[in-house]
Amino acid sequence: MVAEKFIWFRNRGLPLHFLSRDALESIVAMVGMLIEEDEATLEINELEFARVYIRLPVAKEARWGTIRG
Repeated sequence: MVAEKFIWFRNRGLPLHFLSRDALESIVAMVGMLIEEDEATLEINELEFARVYIRLPVAKEARWGTIRG
């Protein structure tokens, strides 16, 4: 039986001060665990959204703002 799932998600409209690793980890902790950020998010090349890869329990619905499971 599978207990976890891994998803990439985008969160639109985050202020710049939320694009640090620590801030993203805190945000993602509401639904799962941060695995990694995409390169554009890390380098703050993309200001429209932050894109991160997260791990969460299969039973947990992946819906938080613009999160899609």
